[in-house]
Amino acid sequence: ILSQHSIPIPVPDGWVAMTLPTGEQQGVAGYIAQTDEIQIVATAELSQFGGSSKRGTAAVTVYPNVYVLKVGPQSFAPKAGQGLTSSITVAVMPCDVPYMAWLLQNATVKYTLISHKNFVPFPPATNPTCPSTTEPGVIGAPEVEARWHFTKA
Repeated sequence: ILSQHSIPIPVPDGWVAMTLPTGEQQGVAGYIAQTDEIQIVATAELSQFGGSSKRGTAAVTVYPNVYVLKVGPQSFAPKAGQGLTSSITVAVMPCDVPYMAWLLQNATVKYTLISHKNFVPFPPATNPTCPSTTEPGVIGAPEVEARWHFTKA
């Protein structure tokens, strides 16, 4: 039962909502809005992916078309109607949640805003390798490397 103050978040069937941290430098200076699409870029230390011979960092676009369901409360509201927020809530497949959690803990995550002219219709087709009823096992550096190949970037 929804209270009169509750508005359901529009999460498509087979997807989940995940809240991500954001800020001025991380989130396009507060210009990300509800119904926008963003790209998620992760920059990670290569040493996390095996051996001391891996030095430096690599940046990889880990999620190219992510739909923004909601934007957290704004800390200020200038005339243009934009303000800084500390969070955005996005739609992801259930199997992406542990990968995103790993990236948030072990990499620097930033967002880029996609032009509305390049939006992908939402929701896109579900990923057959990510059934909505299963989640992957434990996610660590080997699984992240196998998925995105940071050391080959």
